Amino acid sequence: MNPADLCAAVHASGLSIGLEGNSLLLKPAGRLSDELRSLLIAGKADLIRFLAEMERITPDLIQAAMRACDHWGDGVEARALMESECLATPPHLRADLLAHFQRTYSERPRYAARG
Repeated sequence: MNPADLCAAVHASGLSIGLEGNSLLLKPAGRLSDELRSLLIAGKADLIRFLAEMERITPDLIQAAMRACDHWGDGVEARALMESECLATPPHLRADLLAHFQRTYSERPRYAARG
């Protein structure tokens, strides 16, 4: 199972996954099945690299999301909500969301940003 699929399986099991240093952090740990635990052990190194890459692209994702906010003339509250939603996006979906924002929203805003 590739790291994105493994991350998706973790999410589908009702768990969140992240990194704490070089260790995987799963919450709530009590939901971890034996089968999923075995998959995580087998794919741990690749999954850690994948999650580190998703953490690395998160600032780019937020920047692209802010361009979408600029495009629609969103105010401070909407921008804060957009940022929190980007951060809440499961890691296995972040690269696709970034690609969507990059495809859809140009550097030039449609509306002037409101405060």
